[in-house]
Amino acid sequence: MTCMRHMAISVMASFALVASATDAVLAQTSGKFISDKDAVHMNDISEPTANEAAKRFLAFVSRMNQLSEASAEGLEKALGLSFGREGTVAGYRSAAGPDGWQYFVDFYFRDPPLRNGFSFEFVNLGGSTDLSPVCFDFDLLRSTLHKAGFDEQKRVGEIGELISFNYFKNDVKLAVIIQSPTTGDVNRNCVRRIQTLQ
Repeated sequence: MTCMRHMAISVMASFALVASATDAVLAQTSGKFISDKDAVHMNDISEPTANEAAKRFLAFVSRMNQLSEASAEGLEKALGLSFGREGTVAGYRSAAGPDGWQYFVDFYFRDPPLRNGFSFEFVNLGGSTDLSPVCFDFDLLRSTLHKAGFDEQKRVGEIGELISFNYFKNDVKLAVIIQSPTTGDVNRNCVRRIQTLQ
């Protein structure tokens, strides 16, 4: 596990699974998710904290048996948030929390709808890579998914570097990117991103 933790620190630079739709959204000005009604703001007083939002997202995922059960409305309800929509992506951008960390939630509308997907990610637009202020424990995620019936598989690169942990249950396929914090308990593994796979 020690080797895994060191390799996971640089995983974001090599991870090629991030959807192009998300890349476009990440480039937008932080503060809200652009939508036709311009309705989702960072300072939503009812928004959950980063850790609470991650727990709710994990609960949403762990209850799924088929990808067809997922919907943008269901994810909104599970998180207690109101999504904005831009084209084929609905989502939410939280207010900046500890040390500038935010969470981004996206739901991707695809054709056919059975290929819809979603993601949750911790993002720091200020450039910090230390996840300790918002560390969501990977061991908790791992045990929760195992108990929910997901099988686990590591994805590694050509030289053995860890890229992601992938989880499978029926047609639900997830990739989880982890990263160790650089301060505090550096032996922890924190979740950086969770996303569906095609």
